Amino acid sequence: MICIQLMVRIQGWTFNKSIALVLVAGYAMLLFDIRSEHVDVVRHGWKPWIPIYYSGAMTVVGAVALAMWERGGRQVLLFAFGASFIVGALGFWFHTHGQPISGVTTVLAAWTEPLHHKDAPPALAPLSFAGLGLLGVLTCTRVS
Repeated sequence: MICIQLMVRIQGWTFNKSIALVLVAGYAMLLFDIRSEHVDVVRHGWKPWIPIYYSGAMTVVGAVALAMWERGGRQVLLFAFGASFIVGALGFWFHTHGQPISGVTTVLAAWTEPLHHKDAPPALAPLSFAGLGLLGVLTCTRVS
């Protein structure tokens, strides 16, 4: 929080623009993390590439949009962050193999039966995209 306050003071950035920068940096971190987590599954199809490509695009689009914040960049980021809901929902669907209730049950079973936990993709992990997207949409929405 102190770093963000310093950026706002030193560089003249608005608080919202500073938050957007932190969120875009989050997508850059997701890019590398998901690429390493999906190292085996990317060989078997196109679905595992969705979060990788999206995170990479958000990193590039985010950097350009931040540079053009007052000239339409904020609006571009608003829509780009909004796409996170789709990416998160698709990932949730794919991670649960089209069985979201079963996927959530598996997650909950890890707490009740830790020694008999089924090896499966983390069902709720893709929803982190929806969380980042929500924060981004709130950050880029102009409230009058």
